[in-house]
Amino acid sequence: MDKPRVRRRAFGIAAVLLLILAGVALTQMPLVTPFSPAPRIGSRMLDFTLPATTGESVSTTQFVGQVLIVNFWATWCVPCRQEMPALQEIYDAHREHGLVLLGVDYGEDREQVVNYARELGVSFPLLLDRDTAVGQRYRVQGLPTTVFVDRQGIIRDVVVGGPMNILYIEAKILPLLDEK
Repeated sequence: MDKPRVRRRAFGIAAVLLLILAGVALTQMPLVTPFSPAPRIGSRMLDFTLPATTGESVSTTQFVGQVLIVNFWATWCVPCRQEMPALQEIYDAHREHGLVLLGVDYGEDREQVVNYARELGVSFPLLLDRDTAVGQRYRVQGLPTTVFVDRQGIIRDVVVGGPMNILYIEAKILPLLDEK
């Protein structure tokens, strides 16, 4: 047998084996990837616990009975930066009336977040979602994403994009704060 024929035959056998192997691998994969459904308006919020920039762990379960704003953001996000002053002003004006605001940084390290907060004068709790697992559970598609939760833990609205201004945020939270 000549060498070109042997090579072609070996190549053909290798190709067939590769196809068989690929077929076996594909039959072992699930047809549908399992996932949890995204939280929807009117559904119970997904509880989570994350480390804060202060070092303590913060859990959403500790805020039952309060109106909760969960704002997913990042230091590189321009609209996030633009809406931070409005969020801070809302927090300052309404925290005594049962408003909790949690800023959830999306995938960055503590030092970046602390420097950013210092620069912008942010005093509400900032949580670190370093591996973006919480953001993924909430199906965050863009930043900022803001989730408004009532005193019973029900998601009342989700806003993707921004920046939101003070009047817009107040229109979302004042009815929730008035509910008892």
